[in-house]
Amino acid sequence: MTVDLRDHLRHFRREHDVPGVAVCTFTEAGPEVAVADGVTSVETGHAMTPDTVFRIYSITKMLTATVLVTLAAEGVLDLDRPVDDYVPGLRRRTGEGTGGATLRHLLSHRSGLLPDAVTHDGLSRDPAGLAEAVRRDYARTPVLTGPGQFYGYSNLGVSLAGLAAQEVTGTPFAELMRQRLFAPAEMARSTHDPMVAMTHSLAQHHIRSNARLRVEHDARAGTKHEPSSLCYSTVVDMARFGALHLRGGLETMHAPHSDPRLDIDLRYGLGCYLTPETDGGRQIGHEGFLGGMWAKLILDPARGRGVVWMDNRGEELRERRYEVMASLFDGLGRIEEPDTDPREAAVVARDLPGEYVRAGAPTLNVSSGGEDVLELQSQEERARLTPHLGGVWRSPARFDPGAPPWGPHAGTRRIALGATVLGDGSVPVVHLNGLPYVRREWRDRVRDRRMDSVMG
Repeated sequence: MTVDLRDHLRHFRREHDVPGVAVCTFTEAGPEVAVADGVTSVETGHAMTPDTVFRIYSITKMLTATVLVTLAAEGVLDLDRPVDDYVPGLRRRTGEGTGGATLRHLLSHRSGLLPDAVTHDGLSRDPAGLAEAVRRDYARTPVLTGPGQFYGYSNLGVSLAGLAAQEVTGTPFAELMRQRLFAPAEMARSTHDPMVAMTHSLAQHHIRSNARLRVEHDARAGTKHEPSSLCYSTVVDMARFGALHLRGGLETMHAPHSDPRLDIDLRYGLGCYLTPETDGGRQIGHEGFLGGMWAKLILDPARGRGVVWMDNRGEELRERRYEVMASLFDGLGRIEEPDTDPREAAVVARDLPGEYVRAGAPTLNVSSGGEDVLELQSQEERARLTPHLGGVWRSPARFDPGAPPWGPHAGTRRIALGATVLGDGSVPVVHLNGLPYVRREWRDRVRDRRMDSVMG
């Protein structure tokens, strides 16, 4: 099997111009088959091995959530207590605290925070940098609404959850992760410290430039990203982590907590994505990527198995990887388009037309195209969507991954628009490929109420 798997990986690499790839399967007992092929860098030509270290980006969120859920099970903290109890003195630009947001809200991306990116600012490596950066960024980041109302993917939210764990335990976050996860799970090469990662064989990011691959030297390695997107690991270490989840005790993470409102029933638990339910179960995991590196962890509790995939190319090959993974590993990672949807169609096309806004992004205009069809426009971008399931509209055609917000969300190849409906039937928020946009007049009313409150 090892030789056959390596042949398949080599074929994938050569067909899609990928410098190197590493894969490891696992069960609840631990890693099974670990295979690698190619090189860590086109500059050095060093061989890729199963012990090569990759930056795993957003899979880090699943690690962070695992430690917080474990601390909650031990009574060290409570996932449903307000974050202000653990990180006092948090302030928004309006002078408010978190508005009652809990650790559960943060880990399921329902805190109301605006979706954000992994950036270069605040890249201190001082352990105190996490608290300093999170407090500063929280004070200046727009909050779309109160907690618990809708899904909005937030790196800052998970970093705030990590800060809460640091504050309540009195242990610097990276050291807390080492003590509570890496050491017990024998994840010997996993680290939040880029200087430690550099002492191992380290995969480099690769992007295409002038029809050739080049190494992208872009670290974005500040302490502020440690809970959300700054962790280094190997496929073998992550297989040990996946086995930990298969052994049980972390089921609260695997339960659906929020809905990105896509054309598939993809949900988010605590620090992990959940595929649509098939035969009574969901596959669980996360993927991480940025600027020429991609990693995926997927596990199937019902079948007691999983796989880790890491390579040093970008998100543009996502669908090609999914196809290879599903064919090699008996459907792991495959997401089928559903014939039915458990969500109720609580909104119709006539309720949606209007202007929707998101800080840092052009206005999204939604209008009726007739016969329950929606037309979207944002500057030069346009899309025509037809009704789907559960009050979601989607494009008739399929698309490969692209830049947000118009690139399809991971797990689907359709442009999708879903709505959040309040109890009175109003639609304050739509999700374009999982990214929330707030109806302009609703946003203005909320802002005016907050300003009135601040002014007394």
